[in-house]
Amino acid sequence: MRLARTLTAGLFAGALLAPAGGSAAPASFAPVTVDQAEQTGRLRFDVKRGGDKIGTHQLTFRRQGDRLTVKVDIELSVGIGPITFFRYTHENTTTWDNGRIVAMKTRTNDDGTEYRVDARRLDDGSLKVRTKDGSKTVAGTILPSTYWIAATIEADKLLNTQTGTVEEITVEARGQDTVQTADGPVQAQRYVIHGGIDTHIWYRDMNRWVGLAFDARGERVTYHLTKHTGYLPTQPPTASQS
Repeated sequence: MRLARTLTAGLFAGALLAPAGGSAAPASFAPVTVDQAEQTGRLRFDVKRGGDKIGTHQLTFRRQGDRLTVKVDIELSVGIGPITFFRYTHENTTTWDNGRIVAMKTRTNDDGTEYRVDARRLDDGSLKVRTKDGSKTVAGTILPSTYWIAATIEADKLLNTQTGTVEEITVEARGQDTVQTADGPVQAQRYVIHGGIDTHIWYRDMNRWVGLAFDARGERVTYHLTKHTGYLPTQPPTASQS
């Protein structure tokens, strides 16, 4: 289903620094440095179809030094009252180290159809991607289709996190729009990602993701930013950023 595939083809300033254990270090140990401290953040969108809320899309970030773990949780349901016509869930945990994917594990239930993707970085820097259809090796520099990375707008290929396929895309800038967010209306740059379906995506100042929209089955599906807290990066951390 294109609706589900587009959602997986899927951010604000601030840092929460907390030394491990949350208490002062014993005198016999060196204090935790800024680079060693854990930083966490969360980004959440309400997903609407034709103006009605059908679920949420949440990203949780956890960084320690050059290592970053991003967890994506999507839960969608379309129905009338107690009757559900369509249900979709997607879980994705991706670990980055020094700007490159180390591992990615995703599990998807697309209205009863199950998908699994497991990716691991090899010694040569490439990624080995396993799905129910077999395994293949892809470039280790490829970006996953999760949209929080600002460099998505410069990509010509994305790794689909639901299916494990590599999809060719083109990106077109469409100018500034006013986007409603948890902070009220903001000005954001709109881009259109052309691939299996045209996806509109908005980034505000500092390349932070604030909105998304596409058409499916004659209805507009939209993302509305409802929460942004803590450490929310726009790119995976590298040693040069420490």
